Amino acid sequence: MSILIAEIGVNFRDIDHFKEMILKCLDCNVTYIKGQLFTDNHIRGRPDYDLLKPKIIDMSTAKELMNFAARRGAHLFWTPEDETITDDVIDLEPELFKVGHPNYLNQKMADKLKRTEKEILVSVPVGHLYSHIPEKESLYNECKAIWNWGQVRFIYTVPLYPIYTPACPGTALGSSKST
Repeated sequence: MSILIAEIGVNFRDIDHFKEMILKCLDCNVTYIKGQLFTDNHIRGRPDYDLLKPKIIDMSTAKELMNFAARRGAHLFWTPEDETITDDVIDLEPELFKVGHPNYLNQKMADKLKRTEKEILVSVPVGHLYSHIPEKESLYNECKAIWNWGQVRFIYTVPLYPIYTPACPGTALGSSKST
């Protein structure tokens, strides 16, 4: 099975614009949408602080946006950029979870997801694993050790573009056999 995921991330002006983006995703038949959550403390030292500060979404607004999407048939889920809000993101109970490549894997979230039956997306930058075969095997083995292998779906990400995943559960190349 293939799914298409649109990443809104921080590409919105305000909450009303975020809702418009959800509707635009649905107009394109995209029903899985990823947002990004972070705290003021997490972004404070960054050069793009002034740009990101207005895009901080609190948990009640995150839940409101999830409900908005769900009422229209979409699945909105969040990537926590800040480990301090991992519990809050899990408490939102999204349909699935996304974690980054193990080089920047949120270990706290990974540990907590061991106890869930939800699907887990593991993102990998496009081209990264094709040029680093030992890392690919290491990534598979690490994910197998952390989670139930049937929960894991690898996705390849293109920076600043929507995420497309041809991958099947337990595979990274889109084939139907396990790796």
